[in-house]
Amino acid sequence: MKNIEVELRSFVDEEKYNQLIDFFDQKAKFLKEDMQTTHYFTWEFKNPKK
Repeated sequence: MKNIEVELRSFVDEEKYNQLIDFFDQKAKFLKEDMQTTHYFTWEFKNPKK
């Protein structure tokens, strides 16, 4: 069976968060924990067709 990584981003309240934790505790298998860093960049788009 292939490993599938799911990343979900959403605003949830505490009740929904707890429901999700319970769901994944029951249905998923924890594989490992790692540290990831996300970088956000700003940029200016220039349309060359103007």
